[in-house]
Amino acid sequence: MLVTNQVPHTGATGSGLWADEYLTITPTSLGAVKASMTGDQAQAAAGVRFDGSGDGFTYPTTLPPGYPHLYLGHGCVGAAATATSPQTVSTPEGIRLGDTLTKLKSTYGPSLRYVPSPGVGMSPTDGYVVPVTGGSLVFVLDSTGNTIVRITGGGTDLTPSTCGGLKTMTPWGEQR
Repeated sequence: MLVTNQVPHTGATGSGLWADEYLTITPTSLGAVKASMTGDQAQAAAGVRFDGSGDGFTYPTTLPPGYPHLYLGHGCVGAAATATSPQTVSTPEGIRLGDTLTKLKSTYGPSLRYVPSPGVGMSPTDGYVVPVTGGSLVFVLDSTGNTIVRITGGGTDLTPSTCGGLKTMTPWGEQR
């Protein structure tokens, strides 16, 4: 039997539904959801109702407990979590929410660049950007600067301060 839907670097298969145990994020998609989809198309692809919205982003609020905050908006997709999650969100290169800055740097090498916070705007944030096929991936770290707490995929002009899609989150990843 030939397996064609294997999630890279996990040994698991996935449908791309947002309640799956494993999701892959790229500059153009999060699981089966494409950054260019309408809300209705994205809901059908994600397999969950997008019942939350704000600042141009839509997202489900009914994912299983402990799952990352997954979102779509402004031509990008993203995942954020501040605690260990039962769901793995990973880039095709194997970088996951919860990985360390050391692993991020060793995986992407010199193509990874640090972008400081602009200090102004709706959500000024610093982080790391890497250009990859189809656009860019952004990685935002926790307050210690060591652990990845957000991964966003989008166009080549993506920065840590754009396409955040975040609400205030508790240390357990719950939205407030």
